[in-house]
Amino acid sequence: MNKITYGILFCVVAFGLNLSAFDGATATATTSNTGPAAASGSTDTAAPAAAAAKDVDELRKRIAAQAEKLKELRKSLAEQRKMLDAAVQAIETSGAAPVESGDARLVNAGGVTPSIASVSSAAQPSSPVNEAPLSLKIGNTYITPGGFLAMSFVTRSTNLGSGIGTSFGGIPFNNTAAGNLTDMLLSVQSTRPILRLDSMWKDTKILAYFENDFIGNQPTNILVSSNGATFRLRLAFADVRRNGWEITGGQTWTLLTSNRTGISPLPDDVFYGRTIDPNPTIGVSWARQGALRVTYHAAGDKLHFAVALEDPQQYIGGAQGAGTVVLPSNLPSTVAGELNTGATSYATPGVRPDILAKIAIDPAYFLHSELVGLTSEAKIYDSKTGNTLTTTGGGVGFNNNIGLGKRIRLFENALYGRGIGRYMYGQGPDVAVNSNGQPTNITAASGLGGAELQLTKSTLLV
Repeated sequence: MNKITYGILFCVVAFGLNLSAFDGATATATTSNTGPAAASGSTDTAAPAAAAAKDVDELRKRIAAQAEKLKELRKSLAEQRKMLDAAVQAIETSGAAPVESGDARLVNAGGVTPSIASVSSAAQPSSPVNEAPLSLKIGNTYITPGGFLAMSFVTRSTNLGSGIGTSFGGIPFNNTAAGNLTDMLLSVQSTRPILRLDSMWKDTKILAYFENDFIGNQPTNILVSSNGATFRLRLAFADVRRNGWEITGGQTWTLLTSNRTGISPLPDDVFYGRTIDPNPTIGVSWARQGALRVTYHAAGDKLHFAVALEDPQQYIGGAQGAGTVVLPSNLPSTVAGELNTGATSYATPGVRPDILAKIAIDPAYFLHSELVGLTSEAKIYDSKTGNTLTTTGGGVGFNNNIGLGKRIRLFENALYGRGIGRYMYGQGPDVAVNSNGQPTNITAASGLGGAELQLTKSTLLV
């Protein structure tokens, strides 16, 4: 740019000097022709001389205008140079990288757009080494694999016989053979592959989440040679959020389970007891089941409301190591198939979904409180009398956690109700059946309190 400017200046000055020389030559010629020989022709040469003088005056005016324009250009270039020096100084001071989209351009008031060369590479900060991405991108969707590989060593003072996960309802008494035998197990069943997909459509956030482990139903000969642990589904749901509204559908943690903050289906936001045992801690209200949930987040994500329809079960006991349930002998044999004993699987009918509602508040970063309630229904058909008998249950839960500094968090879970025993880790039945076939809700309560201590960034003591 400086070379072009100096070239223009040189041409204009040279042009001015030529004009000055031309003017001097004309004046000399006119003066030398004033002798006697020229007197006779003075009338014929007067008109061309006047025209030449007029042209010279016009050229002088143009030169003066060009000189004024060059003066303005010099002033503008000086201002541009000051702006460029200030911009370079700011970049060097802040350590910011230069613009990558092209050369920076400055426009002055005179309409001239000088091109400013990019800062030399020597002045640019060295860029960090590109690391491998944590997610794969297909279109506008990010696919993030996750999980962990776990090798667990389990030892128990009694022979519980439940594998790597503890069935708290089946702990044997010391007057039995199992109660006098210890147990030891090495297993990778807790290995947990995870897959997460995130996408955006306009202003809508879309999430899909899959979580699995290898603690599924095991064949009887699994531990003889192959140890082929069965793949098991833990979570599989989709979540859509737009503004304050959020819709979740799939297999997820029940709305009864306490959240650490807000209302969210993601495992990191759910409180289920982060212990080595893959089964949640006794006292935690929980289930992982099919659900459809609608959540509204208000007050800057400090106030949350949610309503959910979740998979029902007419649970009468018998799971999680509990003993076999015996029904009244006068009832028809078909009644046993209408109730979930932990062994009837999909044969148990569902009357209607369990209906749950929750309100949660996060008034401060260290405090979370929530109130949750549910209602359920059980129905039995007595083939002997032809009667259909129903009962409606329900309960309420109150959960809190509070942080003491950055490393300690206190928590409390409490649940009370009738006909909701299966949400207490299946330790109690929902209903019992009277001799007349009438299902009756069982009153139950559970609670859990404790603390979590974050010893280091990767070490948690519960």
